[in-house]
Amino acid sequence: MDGTSCEAPSPFNSFSEFDYSKIVLYIYGEKRSDQTSQTTTQLKSYVKTITQQTSSTFLTDFNQAFTGANILDIFKSISLETDVAYASPVLTSGNPSISAGATSLVLSGLSLKSGEGIFYGIADVSTDATPTIAQVRTMTNANDIYVSGDAAHYTSGSVSLIFTGLEPSTKYTIYYYGTNKDRTQYAETTEMKAVDVYTLYGALLEGKTLFVLITVFCMFIFSGL
Repeated sequence: MDGTSCEAPSPFNSFSEFDYSKIVLYIYGEKRSDQTSQTTTQLKSYVKTITQQTSSTFLTDFNQAFTGANILDIFKSISLETDVAYASPVLTSGNPSISAGATSLVLSGLSLKSGEGIFYGIADVSTDATPTIAQVRTMTNANDIYVSGDAAHYTSGSVSLIFTGLEPSTKYTIYYYGTNKDRTQYAETTEMKAVDVYTLYGALLEGKTLFVLITVFCMFIFSGL
């Protein structure tokens, strides 16, 4: 339980203002039923430690407040149930489509047949080494240098990854993968996919520029004759 996905509790002025008939603890990350007893033991140990380190007066007032709200028994007895484990992510068969611009690339048609999840991807120059899953998640290449990257939350249909700020007429490799809906670094992932693609129009723009320069030069020469 690393706390990265936990939410702050709602503020309250009195224990009796809320219904604590059921307390749910959400633990994000890979859910494993064999960890239940260990987690329960640790939580009970924390409760015991807090109890032993408080004064008898405070403990009496604390118990009275919890008794008045009918939650003392809940506080003293801790039990946990593991939720259903997230499904392992599986890419939908078939290749996504790619559209290219002078300084951007779009990878579309991404979907998971396993259900909700997240796609991560980067566009890196093709001369670089293959990055790791962790590096793509942080949108860095194999050299830990930040590159154009994107992430998309998938629920149904399909999603796209958009890469901007690229160089024209340059060969890029798009690295991408999907995860299940676990948003922590412990999420299961699909295999890394890679596809090579060129950005467009750079060579065409350079050719037009050269043509204009030649035309202007010729006009200058002929005007001097």
